Amino acid sequence: MRKPLLGICYGTQSLNVWRGGSLVQDIESPVQHQRPDDKPRGFVIEHEAVVEAGSRLAELTGAGEITVNSSHHQSVSRVGDGLRIVARSPRDGVIEAVEGTAAGHWVLGVQWHPERNSATNEISRRIFERLVEEAVAFHHKLRVQAPDFENVNRDNAPRVGAKEEK
Repeated sequence: MRKPLLGICYGTQSLNVWRGGSLVQDIESPVQHQRPDDKPRGFVIEHEAVVEAGSRLAELTGAGEITVNSSHHQSVSRVGDGLRIVARSPRDGVIEAVEGTAAGHWVLGVQWHPERNSATNEISRRIFERLVEEAVAFHHKLRVQAPDFENVNRDNAPRVGAKEEK
Protein backbone atom coordinates (compact mmCIF):
# COMPACT_ATOMS: atom_id res chain seq x y z
CA MET A 1 0.00 0.00 0.00
CA ARG A 2 3.10 2.24 0.13
CA LYS A 3 2.42 3.33 3.70
CA PRO A 4 5.08 5.50 5.36
CA LEU A 5 7.57 3.32 7.20
CA LEU A 6 10.10 3.98 9.95
CA GLY A 7 12.44 1.13 10.87
CA ILE A 8 14.36 1.41 14.14
CA CYS A 9 17.40 -0.78 14.83
CA TYR A 10 16.17 -4.36 14.29
CA GLY A 11 13.34 -2.91 12.18
CA THR A 12 15.93 -1.46 9.81
CA GLN A 13 17.75 -4.77 9.66
CA SER A 14 14.47 -6.64 9.02
CA LEU A 15 13.46 -4.19 6.28
CA ASN A 16 16.83 -4.63 4.59
CA VAL A 17 16.66 -8.43 4.66
CA TRP A 18 13.02 -8.38 3.48
CA ARG A 19 14.21 -6.30 0.52
CA GLY A 20 16.88 -8.91 -0.31
CA GLY A 21 19.82 -7.34 1.50
CA SER A 22 22.17 -8.91 4.01
CA LEU A 23 23.51 -8.16 7.48
CA VAL A 24 26.81 -7.97 9.28
CA GLN A 25 26.07 -10.60 11.92
CA ASP A 26 28.42 -9.23 14.57
CA ILE A 27 30.09 -5.84 14.10
CA GLU A 28 33.82 -5.89 14.79
CA SER A 29 34.97 -2.32 15.26
CA PRO A 30 36.85 -0.01 17.62
CA VAL A 31 33.64 2.08 17.67
CA GLN A 32 31.31 1.04 20.48
CA HIS A 33 27.96 0.21 18.86
CA GLN A 34 26.33 -1.61 21.78
CA ARG A 35 26.21 -1.39 25.56
CA PRO A 36 29.03 -3.39 27.15
CA ASP A 37 27.86 -6.41 29.15
CA ASP A 38 29.23 -4.91 32.38
CA LYS A 39 27.17 -1.71 32.06
CA PRO A 40 23.61 -1.37 33.43
CA ARG A 41 20.52 -1.06 31.25
CA GLY A 42 20.03 2.58 30.41
CA PHE A 43 23.76 3.17 29.95
CA VAL A 44 23.93 5.28 26.78
CA ILE A 45 26.46 4.66 24.04
CA GLU A 46 26.80 7.48 21.51
CA HIS A 47 28.91 7.94 18.40
CA GLU A 48 28.88 10.03 15.26
CA ALA A 49 27.08 9.28 12.00
CA VAL A 50 27.56 11.20 8.77
CA VAL A 51 24.32 11.95 6.93
CA GLU A 52 24.41 12.13 3.13
CA ALA A 53 23.50 15.48 1.58
CA GLY A 54 20.33 15.41 -0.51
CA SER A 55 18.78 12.53 1.43
CA ARG A 56 15.39 12.61 3.10
CA LEU A 57 17.21 12.07 6.39
CA ALA A 58 19.31 15.19 5.70
CA GLU A 59 16.06 17.17 5.38
CA LEU A 60 15.51 16.35 9.07
CA THR A 61 19.04 16.40 10.43
CA GLY A 62 21.07 18.46 8.04
CA ALA A 63 23.90 16.86 6.10
CA GLY A 64 27.12 15.99 7.85
CA GLU A 65 27.87 14.67 11.32
CA ILE A 66 25.20 14.01 13.89
CA THR A 67 25.44 12.20 17.23
CA VAL A 68 23.34 9.06 17.59
CA ASN A 69 22.71 6.70 20.48
CA SER A 70 23.63 3.13 19.69
CA SER A 71 22.88 -0.36 20.96
CA HIS A 72 23.24 -2.81 18.09
CA HIS A 73 25.73 -5.53 17.24
CA GLN A 74 24.36 -6.16 13.73
CA SER A 75 24.01 -3.79 10.81
CA VAL A 76 23.16 -3.63 7.13
CA SER A 77 25.84 -5.18 4.93
CA ARG A 78 24.52 -5.46 1.36
CA VAL A 79 21.68 -2.96 0.87
CA GLY A 80 18.33 -4.40 -0.23
CA ASP A 81 16.39 -3.54 -3.37
CA GLY A 82 14.83 -0.10 -3.35
CA LEU A 83 16.98 1.13 -0.45
CA ARG A 84 20.03 3.36 -0.34
CA ILE A 85 22.60 4.17 2.32
CA VAL A 86 22.12 7.66 3.77
CA ALA A 87 24.29 7.59 6.91
CA ARG A 88 27.44 5.83 8.09
CA SER A 89 29.62 5.83 11.15
CA PRO A 90 32.65 7.85 9.96
CA ARG A 91 35.24 5.86 11.93
CA ASP A 92 34.32 2.36 10.81
CA GLY A 93 31.90 2.74 7.88
CA VAL A 94 29.05 0.89 9.61
CA ILE A 95 25.77 1.74 7.90
CA GLU A 96 23.63 3.77 10.32
CA ALA A 97 20.64 4.67 8.10
CA VAL A 98 18.94 3.68 4.86
CA GLU A 99 15.96 5.10 3.04
CA GLY A 100 13.66 4.07 0.24
CA THR A 101 14.39 5.17 -3.30
CA ALA A 102 10.81 5.18 -4.64
CA ALA A 103 9.42 8.65 -5.23
CA GLY A 104 6.34 9.38 -3.15
CA HIS A 105 6.96 6.58 -0.64
CA TRP A 106 8.55 7.64 2.65
CA VAL A 107 10.77 4.86 4.01
CA LEU A 108 13.49 5.51 6.58
CA GLY A 109 15.49 3.02 8.60
CA VAL A 110 17.88 4.07 11.37
CA GLN A 111 20.16 1.87 13.46
CA TRP A 112 19.87 4.11 16.50
CA HIS A 113 16.92 4.56 18.86
CA PRO A 114 15.21 7.95 18.40
CA GLU A 115 12.36 6.80 20.66
CA ARG A 116 14.74 6.78 23.61
CA ASN A 117 15.51 10.49 23.48
CA SER A 118 12.76 12.14 21.43
CA ALA A 119 11.74 14.27 24.42
CA THR A 120 15.19 15.86 24.62
CA ASN A 121 16.77 15.45 21.17
CA GLU A 122 15.56 17.65 18.31
CA ILE A 123 16.71 15.26 15.56
CA SER A 124 14.87 12.34 17.14
CA ARG A 125 11.75 14.47 17.55
CA ARG A 126 11.92 15.56 13.89
CA ILE A 127 12.05 11.94 12.73
CA PHE A 128 8.81 11.14 14.55
CA GLU A 129 7.16 14.40 13.50
CA ARG A 130 7.94 13.59 9.86
CA LEU A 131 6.58 10.05 10.24
CA VAL A 132 3.31 11.49 11.58
CA GLU A 133 3.16 14.10 8.77
CA GLU A 134 3.72 11.39 6.17
CA ALA A 135 1.07 9.15 7.77
CA VAL A 136 -1.50 11.98 7.80
CA ALA A 137 -0.75 12.77 4.14
CA PHE A 138 -1.02 9.08 3.24
CA HIS A 139 -4.37 8.78 4.99
CA HIS A 140 -5.68 11.94 3.31
CA LYS A 141 -4.56 10.68 -0.12
CA LEU A 142 -6.31 7.36 0.47
CA ARG A 143 -9.53 9.11 1.54
CA VAL A 144 -9.50 11.22 -1.62
CA GLN A 145 -8.72 8.28 -3.92
CA ALA A 146 -10.90 5.73 -2.13
CA PRO A 147 -13.67 7.40 -0.12
CA ASP A 148 -14.74 4.08 1.39
CA PHE A 149 -11.30 3.66 2.96
CA GLU A 150 -11.80 1.81 6.25
CA ASN A 151 -15.54 1.85 5.49
CA VAL A 152 -15.81 5.38 6.83
CA ASN A 153 -17.35 8.35 5.11
CA ARG A 154 -16.81 11.59 6.97
CA ASP A 155 -20.07 13.03 5.55
CA ASN A 156 -22.16 10.72 7.79
CA ALA A 157 -23.15 8.49 4.90
CA PRO A 158 -23.86 4.86 5.84
CA ARG A 159 -20.86 2.60 6.20
CA VAL A 160 -20.23 0.23 3.36
CA GLY A 161 -21.81 -3.07 4.28
CA ALA A 162 -23.84 -1.54 7.13
CA LYS A 163 -27.39 -2.83 7.52
CA GLU A 164 -30.11 -0.34 6.72
CA GLU A 165 -32.43 0.58 9.55
CA LYS A 166 -36.14 0.04 8.81
